[in-house]
Amino acid sequence: MKKMKMVAIFLSIFTFFLSSGAYCQDHAGRIVKVFGEAKLINIDGQEKSLHIGDYVHEGEQIETSKSSMVKLLMNDDTLFHVGPNSHFVLEKFQLITKSDRQAVYHLLKGKMRSLFTIKAEKDQLKIKTPNAAMGVRGTEIVSDVYMKDEKLQTDIALVSGKLEIEGIDDKGQGSVYELNAGELFSARVSEGKSNAIKNAIKLDEKVLQQLRGGEKSGKLFLHDAMKAAGQDITARFDFSSQRPRFRRKSEDRAPASVNEKSLEEDKHINLREVSQSVKGIHENIADSIRAAVEKVVESESDAKADVETEMKALSIARKKIKEVRDDIVRETADEATSKATDIILNKGDKHFSSTSTGTGISEIAREARETGSTFAKKLAIEKLEDRAASKVQGQVENEIYNKTMETVETKTMAKALSAALAAAKKSSMESGIEMNSDIEKLARSLAEAATQKASGIAADKAVREASQKAMAQAVKEASQEIAERAARIAGDKAANESVRKTQMEIRNRLMKGNIMEKSMRLPASVQMDQQRRIDREIQNTTILNKE
Repeated sequence: MKKMKMVAIFLSIFTFFLSSGAYCQDHAGRIVKVFGEAKLINIDGQEKSLHIGDYVHEGEQIETSKSSMVKLLMNDDTLFHVGPNSHFVLEKFQLITKSDRQAVYHLLKGKMRSLFTIKAEKDQLKIKTPNAAMGVRGTEIVSDVYMKDEKLQTDIALVSGKLEIEGIDDKGQGSVYELNAGELFSARVSEGKSNAIKNAIKLDEKVLQQLRGGEKSGKLFLHDAMKAAGQDITARFDFSSQRPRFRRKSEDRAPASVNEKSLEEDKHINLREVSQSVKGIHENIADSIRAAVEKVVESESDAKADVETEMKALSIARKKIKEVRDDIVRETADEATSKATDIILNKGDKHFSSTSTGTGISEIAREARETGSTFAKKLAIEKLEDRAASKVQGQVENEIYNKTMETVETKTMAKALSAALAAAKKSSMESGIEMNSDIEKLARSLAEAATQKASGIAADKAVREASQKAMAQAVKEASQEIAERAARIAGDKAANESVRKTQMEIRNRLMKGNIMEKSMRLPASVQMDQQRRIDREIQNTTILNKE
């Protein structure tokens, strides 16, 4: 009993660790999107190109090149967008549960956007730059680290929630700065002071709206949002009119938390972006799709003539098959009749050696029909394969044409759709827009419209493949049909001829053979009775043959 209790306790603890996510994971996050060229540097200094699905581990670094971007999803559901010409370091990541973790991220240079969807406790999450450190709980932050006047500068804009930034004020003392949503903080390295923190300003409403649009607006980073709003990027910001709001750094004060409503909105921002409608798609995506589809259709413009050429060949084949069909049937019937008669007479010899007088004539007559039919069918198929294997019966010409065109249009549609989807994906990436089901629907509709407009058009290869396949099927069907027709004709002829010859042969043997000699020793009444029986058997055989 005690052992059972220990096992139950162990299983309970093990189940708790599994359900809570307390088990060890060998990676901190994974790459969910890559635009352009980017590389991952591991703790040993080895570099490799980044691709979608790659894992990122504690201590590794991400570097992006010009016009590139990386989207990173951490195991605690935190999202990072690392912009062009950026250097991002995952200094620390320890996950117990999604709400109980320790992480330190470091932006050495470039642009970064971060979304913390799950609340954190005091001092759990930090973002560092060369001249500032942020204590994070649940916020959406945009950060830029760049050179200005040969000095390193950091700009931090808060899109939602609240944020506390640690740094050194103009007096060289440690301070904590409170930043509200819609505000911008800036710090630079000055002469004689390692981290001199500037004051804050309220972001222009146009810039803030661009930032809040996220991937949907295509303005993920502060620099891009300012440019879209028409602000002077080189001048950056004027902090001279703003009052500082510093307070002395306090060890027991935790970063301000974001309210529940903002947190819920931030958490689901990506779901809203993925489900955006076609109305939000740039018109250049649709133009790219149309151009790609039209290019495919135009490249198929000469294929209709090839289809007509194929059909002329099929028409010639039809005439050829008509010429050989009658010969096949006639020759098959004659040969089948001859062979069937020989077999029937041989069987008759065996039969007469073991039976009396005319018994069994009806059985032989029935076998004549079956034997003739079997030989006719076999010979018809052999002759057809020898003389008409590469020809097509004319009556299936329309069916072949329809199958050919159906296959051709299907392949053309597939080509157009493939080109449309590729163009949509490429154009979406260039525009910074998520490739979603709405864009795919647009691509499909444009591809279908273009294909219908150019109905009957197909590639040479598609025509040949479809024609060959249809021709092979038609030959098979035609072979079977002609064989069956020949079998019927030959079977009837073979049966009639075989029965007639068999009747004559049996009658002659009865009259002249051993059976007749034995019969002559019998009384006259018995002979007359046997003769009547023979006449009845012959009469029954004739009736059976007519049926």
